[in-house]
Amino acid sequence: MNNNSTWPAQVVEILPDGRIVINKGRHDAVKKYDRFIIYKLGKELFDPVTKESLGTLEITKGTGEAVHIQDRLTTIESNVFEEDEEQTRSVFNPLGGQIKKIRKQRSPFKNVTPGDYVKPY
Repeated sequence: MNNNSTWPAQVVEILPDGRIVINKGRHDAVKKYDRFIIYKLGKELFDPVTKESLGTLEITKGTGEAVHIQDRLTTIESNVFEEDEEQTRSVFNPLGGQIKKIRKQRSPFKNVTPGDYVKPY
């Protein structure tokens, strides 16, 4: 992916299924499964000794990967998973005890809003 001065991108849409759409795509060298961080800008921070600016704090809202790329748009879904433990019916277990089934679910983006920033990571 091209990490030049055209980044960061911005969130332009939040889809009903929790995926987000950004304003960069194939023309910006985005490829399927590229990873991104979604963030908003916080306040400018300063070194307590030199008083020199350290930059603007980036407040992370999530991470994800490109799942659909168009010329100038990319759809991103979260790459964070939650584990949900559910009991299954009793089945033969030679070691005894109950068998549990672990199900992984993709965590939705939280508090992402149009205008938030996005950059590769």
